[in-house]
Order: sequence, then C-alpha cells, then structure tokens
Amino acid sequence: MGRLKLDCLAVNPNNSVIYGIGNTFKHNSESLTQDKGKLILVRSAPNPTSFKNIRWTVVSVAPASHFRYWAQSFGTVSCAVSRTGVFTAMVNWRPPSAQKLTDLTGLTYDPAKDVAYKNDDTSDGWKWVSSNDDNYWNGTTIRSQAAIYLNQTQKAEGSPVRERFIHAVLDDGGILRLASFGPHDPSWNDTKVSWDLRNPSANITSPPLFVRLGQGHAHAYYQETASIISYPLTDVAAPIPAGIVTKLMDGGIVLNHIIPGVRNGTSFLACIGTNTATDKLNIYFIYNYLGSTTPNYSTLYPVDSSSLNLLLNPYQFVHSLYPSPTSPGTLNQLDFGISVSNGGDLYGINLSGNSTSNTVGQTSNSGSVYVDAPYDSYSIYSNSGPTTVPLPEEAGTNARSMAWILVSIGGALLVGFVVYRVWRQKVNRKMRALQVEPVGDRGEHLGPSIYQPPQYGLGQGQRQGVELTTPAVPYRQQHNPSARHDGADAPPPYSA
Repeated sequence: MGRLKLDCLAVNPNNSVIYGIGNTFKHNSESLTQDKGKLILVRSAPNPTSFKNIRWTVVSVAPASHFRYWAQSFGTVSCAVSRTGVFTAMVNWRPPSAQKLTDLTGLTYDPAKDVAYKNDDTSDGWKWVSSNDDNYWNGTTIRSQAAIYLNQTQKAEGSPVRERFIHAVLDDGGILRLASFGPHDPSWNDTKVSWDLRNPSANITSPPLFVRLGQGHAHAYYQETASIISYPLTDVAAPIPAGIVTKLMDGGIVLNHIIPGVRNGTSFLACIGTNTATDKLNIYFIYNYLGSTTPNYSTLYPVDSSSLNLLLNPYQFVHSLYPSPTSPGTLNQLDFGISVSNGGDLYGINLSGNSTSNTVGQTSNSGSVYVDAPYDSYSIYSNSGPTTVPLPEEAGTNARSMAWILVSIGGALLVGFVVYRVWRQKVNRKMRALQVEPVGDRGEHLGPSIYQPPQYGLGQGQRQGVELTTPAVPYRQQHNPSARHDGADAPPPYSA
C-alpha cells in the first residue's frame, strides 16, 4: 500500500473518473533525489459511490529524471484529461530567484502510445509539452490558472473535430492568457491569445479574482460587480468574445470557489463563499446561466465545515451514477466537487442531496490517496517544501555545489580547531615549566601548577595516561585545609 501526494486533479469529460499526477519513490528507496524519483499518474474507479472513500489505481509510472517535473510547489500545476484518456499537466515554473512566471512547460501522457505498463523504468506514452515564449509569458504574475480539453475544429476547411488542450492563466492586471494545444499532429497549430477581462463600459475596472474553466467557457468572478461573466472558448485564437453576464444571488456572498457542472442536461454553477452577514460559509446553485432564459437560483445551503477556508486547488466536478444498493435496476446519482489541499489531502463537498445523511454542503477531508502499489511520496516533502528544485540539471549542480560548500566549511573548522588545540597545549606546557598559573579557554586562571583537578572516571592519580606526583586536591583545601569545600571559590576544572 502506498500513500501519495498529488499536485493536481482532473476529471474526464463525462465527469465520472478522477485523475491525478504527482511524484513518488519506491518503498525503501536509497535516496530522495530526483534521479531516483518517479512520476506517477493515478485514476479513480469510475463512478465513485462516495467522495469520502475513493479507490485509486496506478495508470503509469515513469522516471522523473526524464522530465522537468519534480516536487512542484502547491498551486503551480494545472491539468486536464480527454475523453480518450490523454492526460496533460502544465506547470507555471519560475526559477528560485524569480517572482513571476517565465516558463510554461508540462507533459502529456497518451495511453495509446504506452504499449504496456510493465515497469517504472520507461517513459513510454509520456512526452513534453512546451509553450516557451518570453514575449508572451515573461512578467506574468499569476492570480489563477485552469485547464480543460474541448472539442474544436481546425480553421482549415475540412479539418476534423478533435480535442484540444486549453490552458488559461489570469494575471494580476486582468489579462487572461490562453494557450491552446491541438493533438500532436503537424496539421494542427498551437495558438496563443490574450484577453483583457476588464471592461470599463460595463463598470468593470478591476480584474476578476479568479477564472474557472468548464462547460466550454471561461468563468470569471468579479467581486466588484457581484457577477460572473462566462466567455465562450469556441475560438481561442480570436479576440475576446462577448461574455454571458450572470448576477450573483443577493445577500453579500463573497465567493471562494466556482464549480461548473451539469445535472440532468442542465448546466449550473455551484457558488461557494463567505456570507458577510454571518461570516459563515454557504453554497448555492445558478441554473440555466448559459441559456436564453433568466437564470434560476437555488436555496442558500450552509456548508458544514470551515475546511473550505484551507488553501485548496480549484474544485473538480464529479457526476457519479452507480447502481442503487436498495433498489435493483435503478441508479443513484451523486454530484460532488473534489480538490487537493496544500497538505496533500483530498477535500470533497457534496453538491446533490439524495438522503438525510448525504446533504448539500456536506464536506469531508477525504484524506490521502492510497494505491495498491509500492510507492510513497510524502517522504519527498517537508514543512518547507520539496527537497529538491524542479530542474534535473540544476538539481545535480546545486547538490554538488552544496556538498563542496559543506566540505569546505567543515574542513576549515577542523583545521582551525586543531591549530588552536596545539597552540594552547604549548602555551600551558611553558606556563607549567615556569610555575605560572595556566589559563583556560575563557581566560580564567586555573591555579598554580601543582593543582590537578579531579579526573572523574579515572584511577586515583591517573590523568589520561600521565603519571601525577601530587594527589588531586581541591584548590580551597590546598590553601586552607580546615575549610569545608563547597566549590564556591574553586576555579573551573582544567582540561588540556
């Protein structure tokens, strides 16, 4: 049994299977370095019956040293999975000295190219995905990020409809940067576009707090106007399209999360936020927000836990249909959102109440991800973060540099200590020869040369192999034999 810490979660297009990516080691691994580490992709069993106890299996394991992906910081990874099981994770990577995004790279796993998962020493099925463009990414400070797979048609006439991976980064200035990657086919071009999500004509001067992707749209939350604007992603190469404006429910709910979903053919937004009047967490639903009719608002439900105030990645929507244990031939429906915390645990919130014990707003710390395989990832992390830097080439260089620094410091300290000891012994030998009181480490006088301190653990008159001609007598009794020795005026013990 292995315990894993995942960096990111994704749900397949029909919202029934959860995927996750992270780094790991084999049990009893000799080293916690990247050259010994593994990249692991896991998925849940289809249609989980509970968000509190999800069964996980390993999809693929590959050497981490083959990829620039290692012990990523919390919140830096966005991922999505296609209907055919192609999984892509993008990392907004920055060097340790940089505060802003300078590089956007990641990796893709294609099960069709992984002939057979036999061991964890091959990287079959994995490949690089990169969107390195200094003019596009450099200087970007990330406010939120998200990813999705969508069916799109290449602009060339007669091109087939294929799934494209879309990655979105919202910066502090309100610019949404979209990078679209088609199937790894020369006939499909990668595209990038930037949309300014501020709209002064609509009294929107501040950038949205965050953006979530789902149901073919980018949903931007504007606290300034208490609204959500949904921008269609049908053509990410075009200028910003007109968005669909949805006003939030009255009552002063400041949103923490948006979970786009669909239930019984109807799209909805699950809105989770803090009620400013009660300072409590609430959840409600907005239905038909993408339709031509007026949106419908649900009841305001309480959230039973403060766990949503924890630092969490965006929630992923799961729509599970499973056989009813009490009514043969019928299916139970369970809708929930699931996320991963900065501590590595999974957190779930129920979005569909189908019994008295399973109510809307019920939350759970679902704990760790366990797989029936000999892998573990919690040993990679400490309270201060990952044990190594993301880049393999820098990891090796930094490790060697640190080793030389430590060796140099240790060597200098050792040489200094030896020189000091030799000098002090020579000085004290000269003092004894001249019947001068020796001097200790802190400059204190240690008594006349005939004084020999008690040597605990040695035989009477024996001092580290040196024959003593005078028994060890406390200093005070040498000068006043009748005095009771209480150590009050005795000098500190002397040791050469």
